[in-house]
Amino acid sequence: MYPIPDKSDRGGTVKTVDDFISGMMRAKDENGLFDAFNALAIRLGFDRVLYTLITDHPSAGLKRNLNVRGTFDPDWLDHYARRRYLRTDPVVRRLFATRQPFPWSVAFDVAGNDSADVQRILIESREIGGMRDGISVPLHGPNFELAAIAVGITDPTFKIDRMSFGALLAGAVQFHTAFCLLSAASEPEPLARHGLTEREKEILLWSAEGKSVYEISVILNTSEDNIKYHLKKVYRRLDVADRMQAVLKSVTLGLINPALVQALGRLPG
Repeated sequence: MYPIPDKSDRGGTVKTVDDFISGMMRAKDENGLFDAFNALAIRLGFDRVLYTLITDHPSAGLKRNLNVRGTFDPDWLDHYARRRYLRTDPVVRRLFATRQPFPWSVAFDVAGNDSADVQRILIESREIGGMRDGISVPLHGPNFELAAIAVGITDPTFKIDRMSFGALLAGAVQFHTAFCLLSAASEPEPLARHGLTEREKEILLWSAEGKSVYEISVILNTSEDNIKYHLKKVYRRLDVADRMQAVLKSVTLGLINPALVQALGRLPG
């Protein structure tokens, strides 16, 4: 098991992300990809991981599956499936409504614990699943595809800091992208469909080096508005929300050279 880095140590989180990326690059199959993400979760202080396909994923040739890969208690997953909690779980409902990661406690607070099922799920996730709380990362794809990564917390005193939260999000996006690409390897989609220009790739590479939009505009001798314009096009083509996700997905797709990515953990928010 990897040691859990000091949450106040920014460099520790950066090293954790770097190690995760190296593990992803070495992975030869889906199990290797999951091992790399699970190691990241452990180093960030999480006890359990679950990768779920909420809907079918025709783009990757995958069917919906509650437990694609995971380390959640099997008794809890069996109980959850038998009770058909997927239909009433407030965490699942929130996955459809947002693209931002969120603590489970927020989803239950919004639901208000006003139904028997909601209360039962909350109580049984602790009694049977052994988890005090957790974080879910929604992963929206083309054709209304929806997947999620959930990380469980068994220690009631555990708190996640901003850097670790960002590392979790970035890792989840890259893991899901790589998993779907590997699963669809028998019928690969042409990378040309992403249509990134040389200038857009250049901007992504400088972003990977930790440069701000202003710094990139100076390096490329153009305006900040021009850089933002190119980035918005990149976000749409790659179906991502920010620069960190764009860099990670571009690395996974082989659109930019991973050897030049040296500071992913230092990307500005």
